[in-house]
Order: sequence, then C-alpha cells, then structure tokens
Amino acid sequence: MEPKIVLDRNLLIPMRDGACLAADCYHPAGDGPWPAIVSAYPYHKDGMIGVSFTAALKRFARRGYAALLVDCRGTGGSDGASNDALESVANLDLFDLVEWIGTRPWCSGKVGMWGISYGGITALKVASLHPPHLAAIAPIYGVTDFQRTWLMPGGRPNLLGSMGAWMSFMQAMNVAPPLFRDPEGRWRTLWEARLAAHAPYLLDGLDHLDPRDPYWRRGAIDAGTITTPTLVIAGWRDIFLDDCIEQFRAITGPKQLLVGPWVHMLPNLSVVEALDHEHEILRWFDRWLCGAAPAVRDEPAARVYVQGEGGGWRFDTDFPPLGRTRRFFLASEHGLGDTVPEPGTDRYAAIHAVGVTAGLSSPLPMGLDYPQDQRRDDALALGYTSAPLTSALEIAGRPVVRLALTCSWNDPTLVVKLCDVAPDGASALVSTGWLALRALVDPALAVWGKAGAEARGATEPAETELAGRAFEVDIPLWHTAYRFAAGHRVRLSIACGDFPRLWPGEGTGSIEVRRERSELRLPEVDPRRPPHEVPRFEPPDLMALLSEGPMVFVPSWRIETDVVHGTIATRAGLEMKFTTPTGAFLESRHEYVARVGTGERAEPTLGAEFALDVLHDGDVIRVRTTEQMTAHAIELRSVLTVNDEERYRGEWRRTWRAP
Repeated sequence: MEPKIVLDRNLLIPMRDGACLAADCYHPAGDGPWPAIVSAYPYHKDGMIGVSFTAALKRFARRGYAALLVDCRGTGGSDGASNDALESVANLDLFDLVEWIGTRPWCSGKVGMWGISYGGITALKVASLHPPHLAAIAPIYGVTDFQRTWLMPGGRPNLLGSMGAWMSFMQAMNVAPPLFRDPEGRWRTLWEARLAAHAPYLLDGLDHLDPRDPYWRRGAIDAGTITTPTLVIAGWRDIFLDDCIEQFRAITGPKQLLVGPWVHMLPNLSVVEALDHEHEILRWFDRWLCGAAPAVRDEPAARVYVQGEGGGWRFDTDFPPLGRTRRFFLASEHGLGDTVPEPGTDRYAAIHAVGVTAGLSSPLPMGLDYPQDQRRDDALALGYTSAPLTSALEIAGRPVVRLALTCSWNDPTLVVKLCDVAPDGASALVSTGWLALRALVDPALAVWGKAGAEARGATEPAETELAGRAFEVDIPLWHTAYRFAAGHRVRLSIACGDFPRLWPGEGTGSIEVRRERSELRLPEVDPRRPPHEVPRFEPPDLMALLSEGPMVFVPSWRIETDVVHGTIATRAGLEMKFTTPTGAFLESRHEYVARVGTGERAEPTLGAEFALDVLHDGDVIRVRTTEQMTAHAIELRSVLTVNDEERYRGEWRRTWRAP
C-alpha cells in the first residue's frame, strides 16, 4: 500500500522585501520533519510545468521528501511583474526561498534544489549564494552564462532558438493569467498589475548584447564558487551542453556528471537512450539529504554515453578522461592527413544558407531536433576528409581547430564542424564550434573565445579592419564523447554561417585557408585505459508520467526552399493540449520560422506566432502573440481577450542592429 500524499497548494513564501513566491508542496501525511526538494521556474506551476512535474513531485513525496514547485517572482501565482529574463537569478529570492523552507518545523533542515533548463539555472544560482540549509543540487541542462552560451554563442546572436522560439513563448506566458484562482481574488489583482507593467522578455536586452555592457552579466554564475554537492545532468545534443561540462569541471564541491545523447528534453522522455533520471536524482539526494546510498560515493565521478558506432555507456573517473592529442592536417584535394602538413591555400566563398540540417537547437521540449545527415551542408562548406580509419578512434573532450587564414570582408563568422563519414557516404555531425572573427581584434570581445580560442598577436586593441589581414586562430568545438568506427572517415567542414542557429554577419566575401598552418586536434581516448564497469540505469516509467499529466504534444519541423525568391527557411513549432492541476484546459499553437537568402545577400528574417487558449471556470481566455524581426528592426504584438472582449493590447517597435 502506497503512503498517503498531501498537497499544500499555493503556499505564499515571504521574501526579504515583503513580496511572496507561490509554491505547491507535496509531502507525506503527518507533521514531518522531512528533507525538502525544490524547483523554481517562470513557466507557471499551475500550467505546463505543473502538468509535466506532478508525477515526479508525488514520487519524491512517496520517498519521504517534501517536494515543492515554485513560481519565480513576477510569474504564475507569485508577486510582481517579470519583464526581465534574469530577474530570478539577479536577486536574492532563491536564497530566501531555501532558508524559509529549511527553517520550517516540517523540514529536517536539509534542502535540495533541482530542475531542467531554467530550473537548472535557479539550482546553480542558489548554490553560488550558499544558503546554510542547501545540502545538494541536481541541475539538468542548466547554464551559468546566459549571454555567452545562449544569447550570443560564438559572438553571434542566437537566431531561431532564443529570439524566435523562446522570446515569443515567454511573451505569451507573461501575458497569460495565473491559473490558481483563490477565493479572495488575489490572482486577479496580480494579473491586472502584471499587465499594466508588462514589457517583453529580451526586448530591452537586445540593446545590451555587447559583452562590455554589464546588463547580462548580472545573471552570470561563477561555478568555481559552488561547493554544494552537485549532480550535473547534460545532453550531448542539448543547447547548453558545453556550459554543463564546464560547470562540472569548475565546481569545487562533491560532484558527479551524467551525460547522455539527449536534446533539450527530459531524459525519461528521450527518443534515444531514455532512462529514469528521477531515480538518479533521488539517489543523489538520498546521499546528501538523508545520509543514505553509500554506493553513490563509491562510483566514478562521470557516467558518459559514447556516441557513434560501437559506443555506449561507460564510467570515467573524470571528464574529459586522460588521453592524448590526435592531429589531422589539411591536405590538397580536400584531404585530411595524419602525417605532415601540406603547403597550399584553399579559397571559400561564404554561403549564408549553410547549416539547415544541423538540428534545431530549440529551447522548447521538441524531442526531435537532432542533427540530420550532413551531406547537404558539407557540400556548401569547405571540407577536408580523411582516408578510412584502419582502427576505431574514440575521442572524449573538446576538439579544437586551428586555422591560418585571411578574409576579404570585415565581419566574418567562422563555423567549424566535425563529422563522421560512414562507408556509404552518410555524414553524422559530431561537434561544432563558432567564432565571430572580430573578437580577435577587440580584447573586450575575447569572452567569446574564453573556452580556448586565441589570436596570435591580437592582444592589443589594434585596428578593427579585418579584410586582408592574416590570422591564426584556435576555434574550440563543443565537448563530445564519440567513437569513429574502423572504415569510417573523419571530416572537417569550414563555413562562415550556421543557419538557423546564428544571425548571419553583415556583408559577405571569401576566406582563404593556409593549409600548412591549419590543423584539427582531437582529444583521443587512450585505448590502454583500464575498463570500467558499464553503468546501469532504471528504465523510465512513462505510464506513471502520463497517468498524472496526459498531454497532446505535436512537434513540427520543416525546411522550405523558395526558388523564386532565392531563400531557404526553417519552420518549427509545437502544439499542446492538456488539463492543468487546477482544472483549466489549455491549448497552445506555437510556430516560428527563420529565413535567409541563398545568394550573396543574407537578408535574414524571423517570424513567430503563439496562440494560447485557456478555458477556466467558464471563462475563455485567448492570448495571441506575433513577432517579426530583421537584422535592423523588431516588432512584437500581443492581444488578450476574455470571453471575446479585448482586455489587453501591446505593440512594440524597436530598431536594433545584430552585433
């Protein structure tokens, strides 16, 4: 017989300034005390997040925890208006939240924090604040540097994922009503005040993308200050992967790393190597909040899925594991040799439409946005391919590409991709690196190469003209763990764009690569390393998840070529229907599309539409949000109706310049 679970709905937790955060708390019957596990999001605990997490919260409560789901300030049932993407990590709410929970009579004094994506950010942030009652955290796909990792990867604005999908999604979320309707009408007062103060996420932030500007640095988290025991869960195909690996390396307290072949989707819902991540989180919290599970202490620190033919799960004492550097050199006839460099140069004319098969990199839980066969994109890039490997090559860590080059215009982006070419010619994307070349002549922009890029002789704030200058630059690719099978070939592709992930730079031109000064460096795993026991995982219990929160979930992804107008577009979206924990019925339709020219002129555009319908207590609430962006202007519009009567309309027009 399962233990009885009690739900305390919409607890109001006071902050130091008198504002309250709203929380739902599932806990065992009785008075406690219990250790507590907390998640905090801006995505409405009484809406999508509540539906998604109800099964997990109840499971944690059955294990003997008080499990809380919290609305960040200005969202859902919490006080305030949230017009700032970083508000919840720029103030001290998370510190106050943990300390309030940790000092309740029903709490044992031990608090853990966990969550996915934004919930991972809040977990990492609170650990950097060191509240005394915080005992452990388990961030899933969290990020410590929102600007460098998400808004400006490699020094270029994030096109489809950040400014298309996430900005339009949050615009609708922040206009929608709280879904817990208390009898006193507090929810209505919150909503009306929120609408009166509303401004779109990211809109002001687009004026502050330069790293000289402190605006986005407010939310940066120094992982090196985190001493709290931390379980980092990451996905090789997730948008925040590289930040997660750097977190794990920097954290100074007890830590473990779990990395699977996942996109931005909970591991128990993945279409590839799904596993019960909740079981792993509970093992971690049992150890640090309850003093149990000694086996967690005895395991090697890293559990890593090696991608590629013949790969699979393995333990490692650290990540990256000890190994050696395997060098490949650019050769004539677009070859990739492993002996000595060959003299000569190769010219490449920039193509803006390269990148459409490299995956969506969506922040929304699509589940399908893995990279496709890269042959189309390889053909549009400057490629170098090795001879078939005589034996398997396993790599683990960060590949690096050194390029010696000149360019013909002043604002190129260097995009390098590592691919695995099978005997039948299929090309699988292994890892990618981006770098806006102007970072090499402006020391203030060096943050974009912080993970390993450097320009020889470019430490002085010299002239900003890049055309005609010679550079040698190291471009870091994302960390990976991958096995190239014998008979496969290694391919390096070099381009000047990665659509739709990056806004194209202004202008166009060509680059000229000097082969004898350029190379690919791979972190080869020492084949003599001692074998470890293969990690074992529990399979996910999808029936438990679906029984608590049944949801219609229909993703879409299309690539469209317009021959007449000379453009190519990536169109993606998600439709959802579900009933919320408070009994409201929600239906949403979200679509976002990025378009770029296939000729010399990029002329990128971005559009998004979000439609949200809420049926609650006899009311029909509709939110309609549209977004249009070019490299120089942005327009946003939101309309809210209640029972067909317009209650809110907001329109914003802003000029901007994609940096």
